[in-house]
Amino acid sequence: MERSWKKSLIQFHVVSKRVSVRQRRTIFNAIRSFKGGVLTADLFFPHFGMTLGEYCTWHILNEFSRKKRCTTATRHGKNC
Repeated sequence: MERSWKKSLIQFHVVSKRVSVRQRRTIFNAIRSFKGGVLTADLFFPHFGMTLGEYCTWHILNEFSRKKRCTTATRHGKNC
């Protein structure tokens, strides 16, 4: 259990801190233009060291976190 938790923390750090907007767009473009049979969560991205399912999970969590921070900042009179 401890090992998967550490792996999850590393993946979150990679997706939220190291993957640029351009790289995220490249990943989503690859998903949209995928022609090799069935697209599954097990599709591996060797450059990032994670699967499509892992990337999507952390991308969704990161976007939710960002939107939550933005909403809180707006309530306190700050810009996002």
